[in-house]
Amino acid sequence: MTEQPTTDPFFEALAAAPRPLLLTEKDVAALLQCSVRLLQQWRAEGVQPPLWITLGSKLVRYPAQALVEWASTLAGGQQPSRAAALPTTAPPTPVLTAGEVSGLDEPLFRGGRRRSKHASFDSFLMTGLPRDEWLFRRCEGKRPQDFLASLDEERSDADDVQWLRLDAFLDSVRRCAETDAARNHHDSLEMDLGSATAQGRLRRLSPGS
Repeated sequence: MTEQPTTDPFFEALAAAPRPLLLTEKDVAALLQCSVRLLQQWRAEGVQPPLWITLGSKLVRYPAQALVEWASTLAGGQQPSRAAALPTTAPPTPVLTAGEVSGLDEPLFRGGRRRSKHASFDSFLMTGLPRDEWLFRRCEGKRPQDFLASLDEERSDADDVQWLRLDAFLDSVRRCAETDAARNHHDSLEMDLGSATAQGRLRRLSPGS
């Protein structure tokens, strides 16, 4: 049986990031295992932390380091401290204690249970059971991407962030591979057909043919 890690691999990666990271609300909702609607409600009511900033009229981002610090206070059952000095969409209201936070389920807010039993994506793939879960970034038309690997890339509000079971992930990879193979075969046939058509035209146009 796989042992549960002593630290959360996702928050650990955020804390160790070599550069400041700005997360989307989908990122944060998946990490905290709450709904995007709850985050939107908190912003509308001016609740912080978790601290957010606005980039433009509609773009909202959450500084990863501030999120890690806030989540660690909740995991320890302590009173979360207020982060300041960054603009928010609404004035702050009194901070919620861990016992006052509602609408949140696993893992940090109830007994420290975690969604993943693995310390790394490699461990998830190599020793995971079919029902074990890992966090993935999902872009339309592409196979699910390890959330930790996606941190080096630009964040987009269009991308989904989901917990997937190992069996669901492997099935998604298989289906994506089949789709890619079918697309490559179709493209190859079109190239062959185009080449044959061009050669036929050359033969008809060449003198003495």
